[in-house]
Amino acid sequence: MAARHVLEASSFWRLGTGSEIRICGDKSLDFANPRKVTSPIKNLDGNAKDAALIDPDTKKWKKELIQNTFEEREAHLILETPISAMDTRDKIIWHGTKDSSFLVRSAYYIEKAREVAAQGHASTSNCLKVVWNKIWQLQVTLGDKTFLWRAC
Repeated sequence: MAARHVLEASSFWRLGTGSEIRICGDKSLDFANPRKVTSPIKNLDGNAKDAALIDPDTKKWKKELIQNTFEEREAHLILETPISAMDTRDKIIWHGTKDSSFLVRSAYYIEKAREVAAQGHASTSNCLKVVWNKIWQLQVTLGDKTFLWRAC
C-alpha cells in the first residue's frame, strides 16, 4: 500500500479495555501528541497489551506496576490517560479529521503538508514575497504584470 506511511503517521489508538493495544509498538500515549512507548519494558512481555496495566475490577491503572515498568515521563503520561468505566473496545482514531473518521481527501492534505514541510518552503517565502512585490511595482501595463505572474 503506497499510502501506508500516511495512515500510520496520522492514526492512533483510543483506549477502551486495552485488550487490542500493544504496549510496545502501538501509538496511544498523550492524546495531543500520540506516540509509542520508548521506555525499555522491565516487568512485562514484549507483546503485552495495555489491558495488563489496567485493573479489570476497578477500571484504574495499576499504578505501582506502571511506575516500576516505565520511565518517569511515560509512566506519568500513562497514568494521566483516562480509562473508560464502560467496557468499550479500543478504537483506531484518524487524526486528519475533526470527527476522527478516515477520508481520502484528509490523507491527501496531510501528505501534501508533510511534503511542503520536508521541502522547507517556509524559509524561502520571504524571498518570494520580495520578488512578487518588485514585479507588481514595475512600471508596465497590467497585462504585462499578469503575463509575468502566469509565467512564474
